[in-house]
Amino acid sequence: MTNSGPVDFFLIRLERVDQNNNGTLFGHPDPPQLVFPSKENRPDSPIVVDVVVGQDIILECVFVRAKIVWTKVGKLSSRISLTDDEARLRQIWGNLRIRQVSQDDSGIYSCHGVPPFLETFPINDGHPQVYYSLVVHAPTNVHLEVNQNVRDKSWQLSCLAKNVRYEIPMVYVNGTPLIDAISEMGVASTTNFYSNPVNATIKIIGNYSGSVQVALFLLHHLYSQNNS
Repeated sequence: MTNSGPVDFFLIRLERVDQNNNGTLFGHPDPPQLVFPSKENRPDSPIVVDVVVGQDIILECVFVRAKIVWTKVGKLSSRISLTDDEARLRQIWGNLRIRQVSQDDSGIYSCHGVPPFLETFPINDGHPQVYYSLVVHAPTNVHLEVNQNVRDKSWQLSCLAKNVRYEIPMVYVNGTPLIDAISEMGVASTTNFYSNPVNATIKIIGNYSGSVQVALFLLHHLYSQNNS
């Protein structure tokens, strides 16, 4: 067999173009693109969403060319369902719906846009992400206890305020602040007035009767009064 001369070779590459303009199906597809919110953020600058205990809330997240995966920094209070519309935590398309929000739901949530062709989708910083800070507010709850010690007949008073952010409880006896009323009531062996809870143990001298009330004060207002 003899060589009759040089032979030209041609390499033809065939590509099938996605009609939705999502890149070519042969080679590297276009990466996920965030649509809403308009831009990514970080855990230290999340979108803050305020909600009251018992309400329903939807955290919105829209991507194109992506699987959407929701996570919570720390741990989810329960699993997110993709199919059960009655589930308390339900992912509907890209949005996360939480029904009957509780205080345990507070925290940082992140929405990840993961390339759809990946069979497994490890969460990493290379994926576009959006962070939400869910702040759950609950009504203030004040618990007051007044009990008598059977050994020395002293009275123990305790006032605890729950679901407060900047306030502390203040106790009044017959409309007078406890700190001023103690001298008329008897001798106090232990007290702490400007804390939560407020605790006092008082040994009553003679006959004393009255009513006990509780109010909440802002710390700034209280400190301003003390320094004036």
